[in-house]
Amino acid sequence: MEALHPCPSCGSEAVSRNGHTRHGKQNYKCRDCGRQFVLDPQWQALSEEQQGLIERMLLERISLAGIARVLQRSEDCIQRYVNRKANQVKQQVEVSAKPKKRLSVQMDELWSFVDDKGNPQWVWIALDATTREIVGLYIGDRSGASASALWQSLPPIYRQCAVIYTVQNCMNFGR
Repeated sequence: MEALHPCPSCGSEAVSRNGHTRHGKQNYKCRDCGRQFVLDPQWQALSEEQQGLIERMLLERISLAGIARVLQRSEDCIQRYVNRKANQVKQQVEVSAKPKKRLSVQMDELWSFVDDKGNPQWVWIALDATTREIVGLYIGDRSGASASALWQSLPPIYRQCAVIYTVQNCMNFGR
């Protein structure tokens, strides 16, 4: 009987063959911990250097497909990394302290399709007209409920003291 490789999780020698992967590689299973594994897997974790490159390329607005080609990784791998990073971002906008006086907020929206043309998504954004800080943000459809969600994303001082303009109205005032 040939010697099989130890389990990468627990180091046990109680390993048996367990069929083949969809890529044709021999699959093994540890009888002690139940872990399945292959020798020399194709999948490799993103290195710290690659993670830094992804973040810099995203800031340069390079597409996920472009990043995948540069790093020679799958688009799925890049998307999973971006999703993990996005989940770590605080969802509430932090703004600098404001005095209780009249504040001006410009609101605008833009839209794009996600996955297919049957799935339009709207990005609603609110900017402090003086400081140019993003003070509110919401992603959803173009409905009254989404407008309410954008309103709720504003810090309380803006909901109390702000005059709201759309970008179109601001352009009309300048004429």
